[in-house]
Formats: sequence, structure tokens, C-alpha cells
Amino acid sequence: MQRSPALVLAVIFLICFCLAGTGTAQDKTPAPETAKALKTEPAVEEPTPEVNPDVKPDIKPEIKPDVKPDIKPDIRPAELSLGAASPSRGSSNVMILKKSSPGYARWALQGPAGWFPPPEEKYSGMLGPEPLNFKITLKCFPAKEFPADDTTYVPVELVFESAAGSFVFRNELRPGRYKERFSFVFDGAEKGINIYFRVLKKEGPVLLADTHGLDFGSIESGRTVNRTVHVRNPGRGVLSWKAGQPPPSLNNGRYVSLFNQEVRDGGTYYLPSGLNDMVQLQGEWTGVEGCPLGKSGSSIQINFTGTGIIVYGVKDSDPGLLNMRLDDDTTEDIQCGSGYLESTEILVLSGLLEGPHKLVLSRKDGMVFAEGFKVLGSGFLKGPDHWIKIVPDSGTTTSETDFINVTINTAGLAPGIYGDQIEIISNSGRATVDISANVTVSSVPQVFKVFRFTRGRDILYSSNPSAESPRKTAGYAGRALAFSLFREDTPGTRPLCRWYSRSNANHYYTTSREGDKFTRGYVLEGPIGNIATTRLPGTRELYHWYNQSTGIHTYTLDPRGENLPKAKFLYQGIVGYVK
Repeated sequence: MQRSPALVLAVIFLICFCLAGTGTAQDKTPAPETAKALKTEPAVEEPTPEVNPDVKPDIKPEIKPDVKPDIKPDIRPAELSLGAASPSRGSSNVMILKKSSPGYARWALQGPAGWFPPPEEKYSGMLGPEPLNFKITLKCFPAKEFPADDTTYVPVELVFESAAGSFVFRNELRPGRYKERFSFVFDGAEKGINIYFRVLKKEGPVLLADTHGLDFGSIESGRTVNRTVHVRNPGRGVLSWKAGQPPPSLNNGRYVSLFNQEVRDGGTYYLPSGLNDMVQLQGEWTGVEGCPLGKSGSSIQINFTGTGIIVYGVKDSDPGLLNMRLDDDTTEDIQCGSGYLESTEILVLSGLLEGPHKLVLSRKDGMVFAEGFKVLGSGFLKGPDHWIKIVPDSGTTTSETDFINVTINTAGLAPGIYGDQIEIISNSGRATVDISANVTVSSVPQVFKVFRFTRGRDILYSSNPSAESPRKTAGYAGRALAFSLFREDTPGTRPLCRWYSRSNANHYYTTSREGDKFTRGYVLEGPIGNIATTRLPGTRELYHWYNQSTGIHTYTLDPRGENLPKAKFLYQGIVGYVK
């Protein structure tokens, strides 16, 4: 067949083009000598840049935008209560996981620290347009006893059952109340749920009173006031209980509640009226069921007079940490994480010297929730028999909440701060509830001014300076209003007597007309007015200090002694309460 010259030229051109552009694998790999020659003898018109073999070439990968799906997960309810479980009976409840975004999204279920599998190992599944229902069941197994340290642990399982499967978390817990947080983790989103439950060592009823104390506040003498204690049984079976007044306790004192019914949940917490002189808050505080929950860095200062203090609150399963500072010279960190959720004593201080103290609690980490505190000491009164009435004083409780009405009758009581207790005894242990009330006079007492004159460390108090003889006031200066005292007919007060020692050139003040251990060598000059023997509304302490080496007595309204040298002047207590 005869081929045209044009066709032959086209074929030849095509073959040359292919050989030049593609070649074979053998053609593309030069011999070693050829490669070396190419490296050492580059073409002049296209110089090869010098390459440092230790520096990696700056190769920029292709940048793809990080686009995450807009997943908006939700859990209902946000907090779930499972109630109580024991080795013979479990408990369960239901939650719903859903999202508002379209399509499907993968989730991973993560448990808290201490549970198996650990947080780094997760169960997973898919969530589509339809909500996913979970049945959550708490199972308990026979308890493990450890006599060496008197502890008991109950093996437990928390089971999440849904159409996606059954997921089991395991742990060993002490009997008690718990709050554990489980999280559903999505790509770019997370939603958690707090699960509350109670672990029982064995099947049976459980006594649970809702408060450590009832603070009746300030009550005018002659009034009758009522408060309520709630009794619940989160266990199984019938709880039988009786309530009454226990024998006198050495641990009596004044219970002060921080509960403020006017504070809404999640709102800013503020103190109930009447506590601003005793309690100061610093930082941000949020109201939770009427009680204060402080954010990190917040602190609470409690000014009290006594021999000790007990602070009540909630220890969380999260490791809360408080810093305690007493009287500016004792500091200590307090671990408030108990491993389980419980309302208990956060701090107990006892055996302090009777006198004024300042306690500062600063939140460093975790959740610390304060309910109230109890001041210990000898300056509190105990009411007469039957001044507390309890109705009903016995009952049985299954799954309902029972109410115990506690009424105090202040008729005939002298003004002062009263501390007492009621006790609830049941077939599942006992609970003690402190009772406190500040009984005041029913009318506004009359007072008059007292002036202060000084001569060195000596203090001359006088309610009528113009009537004092010049001989008595000679050498004294700095007349100033000191405080006010009460008329002699004011209930709850006693005459404040002024004594004078010529040899010491010093005045001494006491409520004793007959004298005491300090009045030897002193002459009674008479009463200057009446001082309250217990705290009346609007009163403050008058403090007594003594220098043993010089025999000098001095007095201040400042619990710190107005910069007196502490090495020389020793605190002697409270003379009484002045206006």
C-alpha cells in the first residue's frame, strides 16, 4: 500500500514527540556518573541553588479549611436522680439524648475518673435525627469489708442501655450519696449529665434530716416561733423514728444559718439580715437552694467569740480545696472532696482560748458549698425544760417526706443567745439538729453616753464627767465618746462598777460589787451604768486586757486590743456588751 509523504512525516513527528516527552523508565534514570555530572556541572543559564542537606525543604501542604459540623446536642433531664440501690435491689431512670442539627453524628460516652473503663476509653455510637433514649440502671453487689481500717466498699455498676447498645461502667464505692458526671462527646461539642444516687451497704431504711440546725434569729421575749425539719427515707422499707430533746451536751453552742430564702438559684447570693457584722463575703458568690456557693478565689470571713467553731457544708465528689486562716497566724489547706456527695462538717476547730477569733475560708479549687456554722463556747444560754415543742414527736416514713414542726416559746426568758438541740432516733441511726435563738427585750431599752479619758494606759470611764471631782480627773486627757450603757432597770444587764488603785494609778471595771481576784488594793468608786451580760440587739463587746508585770488593766472595743503589745497585755475576756 502506498503511503503519502505527509502521513509518513506526521508519524515520524509523533514518535519523536513521545520519545522526548515521556521516554522509558531506563531513559528517565541516569547512570551514576551522569547524575554526578549533572550535579557538579549545572547549566550556566539555569543555575541550581546550593542545598543544605540538614535543612528540610519548606514544603507547604495544601490547606483545607477546618469545617466542623454545627452539632447542638441536648440531654433531658440535665440532672438525673437514681435514688438508692443496695446489693438486693437496683434503681434506674431514663434520659434522652438528642440534637437540633440535621444528619448523623458520632458520639462517645465518657465516664469520670475512678470508673472503669477510664475516661480515655470511650463507648461510642451514632445519633441521627431521632432522639436516643437511655435507661440508666445502678446495680450494687455484696459489700467488701476491710476491718483493718474499718471501711466498707460496695462494687457497683452503672449501665447505660439504648438502641445503640449496652454500656457498663464499674467502680467500688463506700456507702453514701454520690454525684457523678458522664459526658457525651461529639466532634466539636460536648454535653454532660450529673447523675445522683445513693449506695447502701444492705437493704433497709435510711434516716435523712435536711438540716444540721435551725436558726430562729432574733426573737423578742414572749414570742412563739415555728420552724420545720424535713425527714426522708431514701432507703428501702419503713423508717420508724422518734424526736425529742437529748441530755445536755458539752458541744452546745450557737448555730448560725447562711440560708437566705430571698436568694434565687443561680442568682447573686447575699447574707440574710443581721449577719453583716459577723460574716463578710469577698469575691463572687452564687445562690444554690438559698445557700452560698463561691467561685474560685472567693472567701468568707467569720468573726466569732468562743472556744471553737464547726462549719457545715457539702463535700462534693469533685476534690474541693479550701484554705483556712485563723486569727491571721494559722493557715492550712483543707481537702473537701469526700469521694461522694454528703452534707457534713467541713471544718471543726475546738480547744481555742475563749475570746474573739477571726476565721477566713478561701476557695482554691473545686466546689465548696456552705450551709452554716456553729460557734462553741460558754457564753450561750440553755432554755428551760419544755421551751421546745416538737409535733409530731414520732412517726414512720417510707418514700414520702415527713415534716417535724419545732416551736420555741421565749416567754419568761432573759435576753441572750440560746443554744439547744433536738435528736431524731430511728431504726437506722440518729440525727442531731441544733437549735439557736437570740432572745431580745420587747421594747427599746434606754441608754446614756459614757465618755473616755486616758492617762497612759489607764482609762477613766464616766457617764457624768461634770460631776466628777477635779481630784479624780486630774492628769487625764482626751475626752471622747466611748460607748453607751443601759439604765439599771433594763432586763439582761448588770451594774458596771468602777474600782481604783491609788498605788497603781489604774482603774478596773467589773460587774461584781463585792470584788474579785483583781480588786485587791482597789477601792470601789461605784457603778457608772448597766452593761449587758449577753448580746442585745445593736451591742458590741467590751474587751479586758491585763499587764501582769505592771498590774495595769485596760479596755477596748477592738478585739485586737488597739495595737497593745501582746507580749505584755494578756486577754482576760469580755466585760459585757455595750451600745
